[in-house]
Amino acid sequence: MTPLPPALRELVDLQDGVVARRQALAAGMTSTAVERLVRRREWVAVHPGVYVTHTGPLSWLQRAWAAVLACWPAVLDAHSALRAAEGPGRSELSEDVVRVAVERGRHVAAPDGVVVRRVARLDDLALWRRHPPVLRYEAAVLHVADRAATEMAAVGWLAEACGGRRTTAHRLRQAMSASPRMHRRLLIDQILDDVEAGTCSVLERAYRRRVERAHGLPRGVLQAPARDRAGRPMLRDVLYPRHGLVVELDGRASSTRRPGRATVTSSGTWTPPSTGCAPSGSATGRSCRARARRR
Repeated sequence: MTPLPPALRELVDLQDGVVARRQALAAGMTSTAVERLVRRREWVAVHPGVYVTHTGPLSWLQRAWAAVLACWPAVLDAHSALRAAEGPGRSELSEDVVRVAVERGRHVAAPDGVVVRRVARLDDLALWRRHPPVLRYEAAVLHVADRAATEMAAVGWLAEACGGRRTTAHRLRQAMSASPRMHRRLLIDQILDDVEAGTCSVLERAYRRRVERAHGLPRGVLQAPARDRAGRPMLRDVLYPRHGLVVELDGRASSTRRPGRATVTSSGTWTPPSTGCAPSGSATGRSCRARARRR
């Protein structure tokens, strides 16, 4: 293998085996040397002027680096920014494309497999020292929620972000105030109200709005601390202390999962309000088949 200048070797390692032609020239290599590496298949072109230093399939991180370098200066955007922050575990973040953001006013031809979005005041929203550079988490979450396919999906993105303790409703509000162009500003503001009140999932928000508020039920305590039969700490989804009533909602926050079922456990008595709503009912407009039982 052809030896590289030490500074360039360090840069290639930092960029997970991806390098731009301009970086190689800035490190002291000649155009002839770069072309020789490409001809020998030691470097393989990913995008025009961007190479990977092996001939095998690219990892997601290498694809991300290649997209950023091909559109430089650019940062990972939207779903790609969230994947860089959260890792590969969430299926809804797995896309065939890499999304990047560039400064508004630039005319960048998106390479194959790359989606380019133009963002005003990118410097204020970018984390340039990350590897690879990425849009701030709050800005990325807000954009994804704002452009989500459904309102329920928007709830899922915001609830997951706050429930996973990657950010807070307060920080999202601050980021939202710096984002003048949002289609769902009012909805997102309402969702953040619910998150601040303790809602940690799509189903919890649906229960709060479509069961409690819609039927005039008392306001339960969301995510109430408790202990299981073995004495281990746990959280109850909804607790009604005055009535000795616990509601467990089946399903975590997600932008793709649909709300499931509610299980109602009672250790006391509870008289439903005059609306006629009983512990069993529809939590989301669908049949949730709540089941009531004595402990």
